[in-house]
Amino acid sequence: MINATLLALGSLAVVPPTFAVDIGIFYESRCPASQQFIDQQLLDIAQFANELELAKVAIHPVPYGNTKETLTQTGHYQYDCEHGPEECYLNRVEACGLGLMSEVGSMGQLCE
Repeated sequence: MINATLLALGSLAVVPPTFAVDIGIFYESRCPASQQFIDQQLLDIAQFANELELAKVAIHPVPYGNTKETLTQTGHYQYDCEHGPEECYLNRVEACGLGLMSEVGSMGQLCE
């Protein structure tokens, strides 16, 4: 584990300061594993890279992970989330908020 960490840090050290890293993260709003990954790993890595000016990291969250999408006979989509209907609702609320905050607003259509 330590060797892998040192290798990763060594790899970051050769990245020019102007290098940009875009990370798209598909997650589930009610999933403990998603929350733990974001809180304990992803944000720390991004903050570390940004503080040392190794790379500029941009995180693009997508609240959709592990959702089953089914086209119904009426032509509408039905979503079934791993952690139940509340998770589907929260994923939609988060996608709506993220869409409204972004310049492109590509997820804004989910607000309707």
